[in-house]
Amino acid sequence: MATTLRLAEVSRARRMVVAWQPISVAVATGVIFLFSSLRHLDAVPQVYEDEPWQASTAYKLLTSGVFGSDLFAGFHNMDQRYYGFMPLHPFVLAAVFRVLGPGLAQARLETVALTALTLALTFGLGWRLFGAWVGALAVALLVLVRWTGLTYVQLTGIPAVDFARIARYDPLVPAIGLGALDVYLSARARRGPSLYLLAGVLAGLAGLAHVYGLFWVPGLVLLAAWDGRLRQTPWLILGSLLPWLPYAAYVLVDLPDWRGQTAIYASRFELLNPAWYLDNVLQEYHRYGPGLGPPGLGWAARPGVWFLLIALPATLIALARQALFKSGAAAAARAVVVPALLFPILFALFIKLKLVNYTLIELPLFSIAIAWGITRPRLWSRIPARSLLATICCAAVLFEGAASLARLEQAAAVSTPYPTFVSEIRAYLPPGARVLGLHSYWLGLEDFDYRSFLVPLNLADEGLPLDQALSRVAPDIVLLDARMRAYFDAPEVQADHDRFYGWLTQHTAQVIGRIDDPTYGLMEVYRVGR
Repeated sequence: MATTLRLAEVSRARRMVVAWQPISVAVATGVIFLFSSLRHLDAVPQVYEDEPWQASTAYKLLTSGVFGSDLFAGFHNMDQRYYGFMPLHPFVLAAVFRVLGPGLAQARLETVALTALTLALTFGLGWRLFGAWVGALAVALLVLVRWTGLTYVQLTGIPAVDFARIARYDPLVPAIGLGALDVYLSARARRGPSLYLLAGVLAGLAGLAHVYGLFWVPGLVLLAAWDGRLRQTPWLILGSLLPWLPYAAYVLVDLPDWRGQTAIYASRFELLNPAWYLDNVLQEYHRYGPGLGPPGLGWAARPGVWFLLIALPATLIALARQALFKSGAAAAARAVVVPALLFPILFALFIKLKLVNYTLIELPLFSIAIAWGITRPRLWSRIPARSLLATICCAAVLFEGAASLARLEQAAAVSTPYPTFVSEIRAYLPPGARVLGLHSYWLGLEDFDYRSFLVPLNLADEGLPLDQALSRVAPDIVLLDARMRAYFDAPEVQADHDRFYGWLTQHTAQVIGRIDDPTYGLMEVYRVGR
């Protein structure tokens, strides 16, 4: 009896040691992510235009309780009711601003925290379905493998790292979606509709972070049908509708402004046009290749891409076979295979804007699939010298990932912190001035009556001549940066060029400052006369 008890204790101790090993790997990877992501948040990458845009609605919520943006005052009541993007992210960001105050670094802290939550949920989901090592390896894949190319805001090519540093809604979608899947798995193991309803509510909330978050609704419905829980799908659908009822009421109160604000997005929702779907599918490759450049020898030096191109299809096929033919492990496989295969199809068909940012909803599932494959030696048993090849492959992928993370430090060393650049602009702004400039520079100037250049440009698109649209805005200061100069210098907008510079001349506008910055380029500050 005593011997049996001692053996049981030894067995439990061994299981604890085995569990602590992958937990340690996951924690170490999380520490690497946080160490890389919390440094130089106000410097790299340079501010992305959507960050101040979305932050302006959060600031308006915080200061006046109104979901609007003063940046766009004068265009279809945008300062009082905003419809250009979903409301959930600004509500979360408003809470962050309430605690930390407004600012670029504070806004990016929110997305770093959301990405850390996604990593934790990925680890938990991988462990729940396939074991702790799958969860740990999935986190390592998300943080240490370079999945994409490089752009001016994607400095590492590691999406979880790059997009954690951009204060947009993208990291909120996978955090909520993985939560919905986790709740669904709990519902599948129990009786009663309440957890199915909650899973649906979370899927609906993912859509209020961004509309593609609604992909979780058909994903969970298909999964429930395959799991033999078809009678529970009405609860999933009902739950997904509940968060949208308040937003639908919000829109219906003022349909004219909703139509006016969203008209500029009409080309993204031509749902009754068959050619629109075909074009979406044909252009989908752009989502997965930004910064990679044209095919060529340069791709040969991308071990992360080659690893993913080989490992992801192989593991998804193997998981699909398990979901179809192996009854004992089929349920776990289905939980990954269904959304991992469905989401790319829905992206290709329905999402015209081919942003790689959106793939954050897919990558945790992809990483779990690949991690599962890594822990299944049978998948690679036919590969000669597989141990040697695996060692070389892992070393190359990890070296590339480490070099990619190091680029953040290198970029920070030569980048101007955003607050420094904005403080130079402030030096030329008289108190109480109405400022017209790109919304990219609003954060740090939120105490001014700042208007985005998109207001007069959008009014011009609706038929109002640009010079009259500028007079309607009536700025005291005009900030002309490199991007707006390039826009007005383009041959196809010659009429706008003439009206803009003619309006400056008519109002005796004078350059009162020039800031030539190595990161943000030349900013010219015009003072407008009357």
